[in-house]
Amino acid sequence: MPILKTKWRRSIAVLLCVMLMFCAAFSLTAYFTGSVTLTNGINGTYDLMDDMPEGKQILGHTGADQETLTIKIPVAYANGSYTLCAYGMDHLPTAKLFFWAPSVYNQQRIVTSTLDGSQDVFVRGFLTVKTPSATVQPQKGSLQITKTDDSGNPLSGVGFTLYDASKRAISTKSTDSSGIVTFSDLDLGNYYYAETSALPGYVLDSAQYQVSISANGQIVKKTMTNTPEKGGLQITKTDDSGNPLSGVGFTLYDSSKRTISTKTTDSSGIATFSEGDEVTITNIWGTLRYQVTETQIIAPNDVNAILIRPGRDMITLLTCHPPNTGGRFRYLVFCERVKE
Repeated sequence: MPILKTKWRRSIAVLLCVMLMFCAAFSLTAYFTGSVTLTNGINGTYDLMDDMPEGKQILGHTGADQETLTIKIPVAYANGSYTLCAYGMDHLPTAKLFFWAPSVYNQQRIVTSTLDGSQDVFVRGFLTVKTPSATVQPQKGSLQITKTDDSGNPLSGVGFTLYDASKRAISTKSTDSSGIVTFSDLDLGNYYYAETSALPGYVLDSAQYQVSISANGQIVKKTMTNTPEKGGLQITKTDDSGNPLSGVGFTLYDSSKRTISTKTTDSSGIATFSEGDEVTITNIWGTLRYQVTETQIIAPNDVNAILIRPGRDMITLLTCHPPNTGGRFRYLVFCERVKE
């Protein structure tokens, strides 16, 4: 009769851990794995029956004696007990037995035999297959935020807070020298993040943005751009009696004394240089909102001033300048799309 001996590896728990990690990362099936060897074989081949669950694999079966089978059962069937049966026909030889007993007491008795054919005998052996407990590794992901200025340069020291799905604060971190902050070891699910501290001279974007971690090992990457803070300059022009003077022209220069903008006082004697004014464009699809970020006065042939700026959604307004002078210059108003 065949005898089945189990050879479940003592290291199965370690192998299980590795398989589960591999499964979680790549969505493959993980298995409990063991081996069994057929000994005390039969004169012939054997076959197998089992009650193991769907998805099981039995590898190495050819029907030959002394072969080792590898059994794999999906880890979804932990703490299970199953039966494997090996069965077949054993071709046993048959013999005729001869015995001669003489009637005389001093003569030797003789026993002998001879083979005269074979007989098929049905044989089988059983093995109980048990699966251990499965320890499933938790699935985790990460959120990586990159913070830059409006020219794409990284900004370090910008604070961000991560919130759970109920908008409760989980963690607060600051961007590194590369402008990057990473929230790691996050369970799968929905989160919110927001900028909670800006650098001096930049506008704080305090809006909470939603993000979803949906797969093990996933790194969700987000990029945010800081907008410089804007101010204004108001000039009032009067005569020596304090009466407002309209139509007086003023030019604003940057720190390198390059012309930024030229304006004329209104009826109240006031000229205002400001950025942050809003421009709207309405079409059949909706209304687009833009904010004034810069103004320039250029020569009519200075086409480089109105080239497309990569990575920025902008419009440029253009008119002749100064008014009623034949348009010796061009007055440009640069506007950038407001994020809704």
